[in-house]
Amino acid sequence: MNSFTNFVAGSDTWSNYSVSAKVAMSSGTTSSRIGITAYNPAAATGALNGYDLFLAVVSAPGGGTERVVRLRNNTTLITLNGANDRRYQLGEEVTLRMDFYGTRARFLVDGQVVYTIDEMTKNPGKAGIMAFSVSGTADDYLIEPSEDWGEPPTYFSDDFSSDTLSGWTTAANNATHKVENEKYAFATTNSFTNFVAGSDTWSNYSVSAKVAMSSGTTSSRIGITAYNPAAATGALSGYDLFLAVVSAPGGGTERVVRLRNNTTLITLNGANDRRYQLGEEVTLRMDFYVTRARFLVDGQVVYTIDEMTKNPGKAGIMAFNVSGTADDFLVEPCEDWGSYIASSLEVLGLPADGVLQAKSGQPLNIEGLSLFVSYGSQKPGETVPLTAEMLSGYDPDQPGSQTVTVSYEGVTADLPVFVTDRLQEVKDIADDVLAVTIDSLTAADSQMVRELKAQMMDFTAADMSLYDAAGYDSAALRNKMFLIIKKMEELQYPYLSQYDVLLYEDYVDIGKYTYRYDMDDFYSPWILTDGAFYSNNKQADGTNKNNTAAIAGEMSTIASIQGDIKLSENTYAGFFCRFIRGNDVSRTIYHQTAIES
Repeated sequence: MNSFTNFVAGSDTWSNYSVSAKVAMSSGTTSSRIGITAYNPAAATGALNGYDLFLAVVSAPGGGTERVVRLRNNTTLITLNGANDRRYQLGEEVTLRMDFYGTRARFLVDGQVVYTIDEMTKNPGKAGIMAFSVSGTADDYLIEPSEDWGEPPTYFSDDFSSDTLSGWTTAANNATHKVENEKYAFATTNSFTNFVAGSDTWSNYSVSAKVAMSSGTTSSRIGITAYNPAAATGALSGYDLFLAVVSAPGGGTERVVRLRNNTTLITLNGANDRRYQLGEEVTLRMDFYVTRARFLVDGQVVYTIDEMTKNPGKAGIMAFNVSGTADDFLVEPCEDWGSYIASSLEVLGLPADGVLQAKSGQPLNIEGLSLFVSYGSQKPGETVPLTAEMLSGYDPDQPGSQTVTVSYEGVTADLPVFVTDRLQEVKDIADDVLAVTIDSLTAADSQMVRELKAQMMDFTAADMSLYDAAGYDSAALRNKMFLIIKKMEELQYPYLSQYDVLLYEDYVDIGKYTYRYDMDDFYSPWILTDGAFYSNNKQADGTNKNNTAAIAGEMSTIASIQGDIKLSENTYAGFFCRFIRGNDVSRTIYHQTAIES
C-alpha cells in the first residue's frame, strides 16, 4: 500500500497536547512505517512537515533487517537506532507518545524520553495515525492536554569573576558565603545550599564544579548538589557529591570524596581512593539522564546508578560546617552516554605463578576464583564469581599446558592451565607400594609407610578406574597396601599377631564396635563395646594387664566373625586396644586404617 494517514476530527491548530498509541508491525520492508503523527496544514511548506514518531524497518549491521523507532521532525528524519537502542520483533507492540507544549516537544518510546525539541519550527496541529507500505495495528489511541514538564536545564555557568552572584536563588551575604578573589567562598557552621534559579524538575543534565576545603571537621562537607523538592520524602533527598573529612586509619583525619544518594551515604574512601590536601581543588561532576546517573571525580567515574529512585531536580552548591571555595560551576544538557562496555578481564585467586592446576580426566576446579571486570573510565570495575559457563577450550584429557578462554560481556581473557597426568601420578605411587618387600620391613620404615598410606587415601574411584583401564590391578594394589600396614602394626606391637582382627564397616554401623583412625601414627589397638573399655591381655614386655577375662571374651567374639570377613573396596582394617591403670583411663586411642576406592 501507499502512505495513509487518518486524523482525529478537530482543529488544524491544536497545541499543548499529548498524542499516544500502541503500534505493532506485522510485516514490512525498508520503506515501511507505522506510528503517530501531528500535522498543521496552515504551517506547511511542503509535503514533509509536522512530526511523525513511528516503527520503521532498517538494514541490520550484520545483514538482513531490524525494526526500530524513528522520528520525523518536519523535513529531518531523526535516526533512533544506535547500537544501544531497542529492536522490536514482528507483532510486538510499542507505545509511542509525542508531547507538545508552547514551543517545546518531547518524544517518548515505552515511557522513555528519546528526543526533545526546545524550539519547534512548526506547530503540531491535529493528530492522527500514519501507515506507509506496511501491515500492522494500532491500539489505545489517546489525545489529552499536555502540561509543562518543567524547563530544560538551560546552559548555566559561573566562574565567579563578577563581584556578585547572578542567576542563583540566594544572594551573597558576605558572612557565610561571598564571591572573593574570583571564587565562591564559604565560611559556615551550619548547612547551606545555593541553587541555580530554575525549575525544580530539571532532568537530563550535568552539573560540575571545582571545590576545595580550607578547614573542617569530620562533619564538614563542600560540593555540588541536585535536589527536587517535589520528589522529596524528607530532608535527605536528591544527590550530593562532596569533599568530606574522615578519620584516618593511623589516626588523625583525611579528606576524601563522598556521595549521598538520597538517604544513603556512599563511602568513597577505600585504600585506593584519592586523599586531598587542604586547599587542593577537586573537580566534581554529576550526570543525570532519564533514570541513570553517574558521578565523576577529576574526570574519573567513581559510581553509577542505573535506576534513580528520585529525580535530580535543580542543581546547586552545598556547604556544611566548612571553610572552602567553589569555582567554575557549570550546568549543561546531558546526553545518553550509552551502555557500559567491559574493556578487560582479570582472573583473581590463582596460585602465585598464575597457573591453575588441573588433574587429567577431571573438570577444572575453579572454587575460590573470581573475575575482575574493568570498564575503563566508564565506571568502576567490579568483581564477579568465575563460573564454568564463562570458560571454553579446556581439554581434561590433554596433559600439559593449556590456555582456557574466559568470556564475559563480549570481552575475553586467557586463563593458563596445567593439566597433570593423573594416571602417571597414580602409577608412580602404586609402583612405590608394589615395590615394598614386606618381609624386609622394619620399624624404621614407619615414616615411609605413613606417607604411602596418606597418598593412597587420596585416591578416588576415578583414579582406580583409570588405573584399571590402563591394564593394572587396583585390587592387588589395595591388598598390598593392607598387608604393608598390617606388617607395620605387628612390628610395632608384636603381641597383636595372635589376634589378626579384621572388621567390616557393617559391624561399625550396628554400633557394637566404634573406632576412629589417626593418619599420622600407628597405635596399639583398642576395643570399645557397650560403653566399656578392655585392654589386650599382654603388655609389650609380656606381663599381664587387668581385665584379662573380659578381653578374652571380646577376642572370642571377634574370632567368631572372622570367617565372614573378606577384603573389598569398602573394607576397614580395624585394630583395637587400650591401656588401663586400675579403673583410671589414662589414654584412649581409636585407630582405623581405611583403604577405599
